[in-house]
Parts: sequence; C-alpha cells; structure tokens
Amino acid sequence: MEKNKIKNAILETINKHKKIIISPDIDGLMSAQLLNRKFGSMVVGTYDKNVLCLSDEIKPEECLFVDCDMNKKDFVSIGNHMRLQKDNMADASFNPNRYWDVKMYTSKFPFATCYLISAAIEIDLDDNDLKRMAHA
Repeated sequence: MEKNKIKNAILETINKHKKIIISPDIDGLMSAQLLNRKFGSMVVGTYDKNVLCLSDEIKPEECLFVDCDMNKKDFVSIGNHMRLQKDNMADASFNPNRYWDVKMYTSKFPFATCYLISAAIEIDLDDNDLKRMAHA
C-alpha cells in the first residue's frame, strides 16, 4: 500500500539521528516538538538557508536537518520544499516532491513538514498542536 511505503520512507529518514537542526520558523519548531515528544530528539542548531547556528562540538553530518532540504550528500534532511531536478540531496533524505518526482512548482506538496512527520509517527495532536500547525 502506497501510504505505508511513504510512512516507512519518512520513518527511515527521521530515525537516522536524534540530534536535529531545524529551520527557525513555526514549521521547524512544531516538527521539533513532535520529534521530541515521540523520540526524545534534541534541537542542536538552526539553519535558515544562509546561516547555520550549532551548539558546541556538534557535527552537522551527525544530525537530521528538519524542514531544511539540504543539497549535500553528507547531510540527511526531511522537508517539503521544491527541489532542483538534479540536486545533490542525500539518498537517506525524504522530500515528498522528490519522492513523487514533482517537476512543476504548482504541483508541489502543499503542506508543512510537520504534517509529514505527524502522519508518519502517528502521534496524538491536541488543539494547541493543530493551531500551531495551521500556521506552519
């Protein structure tokens, strides 16, 4: 079944690392909260596509980039942003647009990364979670 295949691909990516580097926005923060609640993941840095801020002695290649689609084979990431056709994304990364081979921006995955994560990890969401996710 396609749903289980996608879920397993997402779980395989998010189970790579417990240390996470997030985008500094509501999607990154909500994704981090869900991963922390389910797996005890710990935020060790942020990346805004220009500046990488890390805790001391953290190696980014030992972390999962969340809501930051990385274009480097050494960095595993999960995100929802449109990708270049011939980018250098790590094979262990997950992006729904790459998964479905989306080529047009108007056909891209329309939801935030936290929706991908919440669907895959099957965590209970309360009203506050849903309100935050509505702004992601």
